[in-house]
Amino acid sequence: MKTASNAGDITKSVTVLDAVMWLSKVWKEISKQTIQKCFVEANFPANVCIKRHSSTEDIDVRDLQILLNNGNFSDISAKEFISIDDDILTEVPIHNVDDIIQRHMNNDSSNDDECNINEGISDKE
Repeated sequence: MKTASNAGDITKSVTVLDAVMWLSKVWKEISKQTIQKCFVEANFPANVCIKRHSSTEDIDVRDLQILLNNGNFSDISAKEFISIDDDILTEVPIHNVDDIIQRHMNNDSSNDDECNINEGISDKE
């Protein structure tokens, strides 16, 4: 990005990709302590202790299996039911940005051909 003389020039030259890359870089630089300090500054109680646990910790697998069997949901086991979404992708790794840009550039060049369809049309009779 080139140097700008005022905020208006900056906003005109910033692309969505620039913004995403900046956010990604800054988010990676934020530490646990920074977030904790923000909560302290916002007057959240400091003595609140958050217990870490897995989402399956409170589930008795035998009870769940009984519910699944009685509910006629499917022939799935309780363990399969609990881990059904373990392999779901929830975010795209940032290293795929170059691939996205390349695909977008390829689409732009192929769309240019489509834009020239009406070049032979004239309003002259």
